[in-house]
Amino acid sequence: MNYQRPPFEPLQFVPARDRETMLDLPIRGVDVIAHDPLENGGNYWCFYLNITDTTSVQLDMTPSYSIPGVTNPNGSKGFLIISYLEHAVPVSTTAQKVVRMEARPGCRARDFLNLILSQKRHQYEFNFAGEGCRFWTTQQINLFEASGFLINPSQVEAARDAILTKWPSGVGYPLLVGTYYP
Repeated sequence: MNYQRPPFEPLQFVPARDRETMLDLPIRGVDVIAHDPLENGGNYWCFYLNITDTTSVQLDMTPSYSIPGVTNPNGSKGFLIISYLEHAVPVSTTAQKVVRMEARPGCRARDFLNLILSQKRHQYEFNFAGEGCRFWTTQQINLFEASGFLINPSQVEAARDAILTKWPSGVGYPLLVGTYYP
């Protein structure tokens, strides 16, 4: 028997059955959050599209480590994991750094995801060490601001600045650039 690996799907919804429901949720703000630092690297960053203080839709670009890159064969393709999360406490209490950005009133999770998809920003590759989430996150902040989804320029600038720092140490840490594939 000849086994063929299924085609790579860069989008993952958690839970998959709630895809449409979570995409229709109204967003009241966007947190960009630094989680614990990676070994020999910077913090792991992702987005939380806030619905309430204890519910959010997380946009998390994470390396596959097993699917070789197209533009960077030594790297790996990333998965964009879209998750509906309910927290016992606000996620900001467990993060190393949080920058909250105001979202344009009336935005839904679907608007943010559709923008990423329309620009093919879900087709992303990490370097050989799985680094590049801070670059991807910065690129999406720029895209969300340019599209009018983020409405407070000083909050957006604070997010960009925070991503260039390793938390909790406060030491500057330059971006490691990932790539987009066709």
